[in-house]
Amino acid sequence: MRPTGYSLWLITGLIAIALVWPDLEVWLYLIGATAAFYLVDALLAYGQSAVNVTRTVPLNLSVNREAKVTIDVHNPQRRKLRLFVQDELPQFTNAPASKRHIELAPMNHAAMNYGLRPVRRGDGQFGAVSLLIESPFRLWELRRRKPIKNEIRVYPDFAAISQYLELNSDQRSRRLGLKVKPRRGEGMEFHELKEYHPNDGIRAIDWKATARRRTLISRQYTVERDQRVVFLLDSGARMRAKDGTLSHFDHALNAMLLLSHVALRQGDTVAAKIFGPTKLWLSELRGVGAMTHLLNTVYATHTGPQTADFVSAAQELMQQQRKRSLVVLMTNLREEDRDLIPALQLLRRRHVVMLASLRESVVDDVLAEPAMSFDEALNVAGASRYLGQRNMSQTAFAQDAHLLIDCVPTQLPMALVNSYWQLKSAGTL
Repeated sequence: MRPTGYSLWLITGLIAIALVWPDLEVWLYLIGATAAFYLVDALLAYGQSAVNVTRTVPLNLSVNREAKVTIDVHNPQRRKLRLFVQDELPQFTNAPASKRHIELAPMNHAAMNYGLRPVRRGDGQFGAVSLLIESPFRLWELRRRKPIKNEIRVYPDFAAISQYLELNSDQRSRRLGLKVKPRRGEGMEFHELKEYHPNDGIRAIDWKATARRRTLISRQYTVERDQRVVFLLDSGARMRAKDGTLSHFDHALNAMLLLSHVALRQGDTVAAKIFGPTKLWLSELRGVGAMTHLLNTVYATHTGPQTADFVSAAQELMQQQRKRSLVVLMTNLREEDRDLIPALQLLRRRHVVMLASLRESVVDDVLAEPAMSFDEALNVAGASRYLGQRNMSQTAFAQDAHLLIDCVPTQLPMALVNSYWQLKSAGTL
């Protein structure tokens, strides 16, 4: 308990009276009355400390997405209550105003709402709710802590997946700029018979069905199911670079989750290997329901300060995944990453390799802006030189991968899905 500003003003007033009116008897009466007043107010403050507090917060949150937190305060007494309420936030979260002043009528409730925005994935836990209760005559402030522990899980942002699910198959193809052409052969399977269209081609005509119905009938094929997609995700120091509010690793994780959902919906299996300072192996998952297991396994993984070893990761994957698969390797390539070439060559012996390299968006931003000063011209020249060297090294890596993606992090989710459909439609898997 501590005195309030009102209490200090009262004491100051008493001192002033003592200086103006130095009568000892009157002064003793004032001191006694004031002390009794302070004591009664303190006792009343302790009597009204029985406040009930509950906190409501979603168990699962998404990084950089605001969630609503509600603190309910109940006054079980028959007198008005004034207090300050402040919440103890979990690590890696922030809230603009988690401290509020509340006035509670007798036997009444009041709710304090605020927005909580996690800035990092992983597990978190709220601390206590701190109360600063004012005494009835506002001479004292009584501090109380209500230990209410709420655990939360902060998952990757699902915005990309949600946007994708809003589209049907035709809309998806148009949005991604794909022209999925049915074809016969490896990678395609029969779907249904339909009336012939000139765009189907002569080879698509089913002559037996045409003879029976006496009109041209063609076979429609769909992409073959029951294939395998394996993700190789770099957790090395280079993936810690920030691009916007997220790291390159977070962008890659979001892309992996989107493509995993797409592949699982197509009947393919999904496996994931995180290599580097953080190591994780998740064997083949099947069915859309497996997304829950995938999320709960990878949501708290993070990068480390060491550089990842591509060759060791490739050797381990060759042992862990013996069936032919689409291997999606996600990293941030540099010219000095020459150990990636033998890793790609090893993976190509059995698998189809899609290499996805994240490019810093700041490079594109510098090149997009006109140079208006000498310093800006130097920045543009430096960015052009860096991008030219990067393109040369990418060409060398592309020779040992079936498909190379080089894009800024925000473009990676749709770029992976686009490339996945192209490989499936072409029967490459």
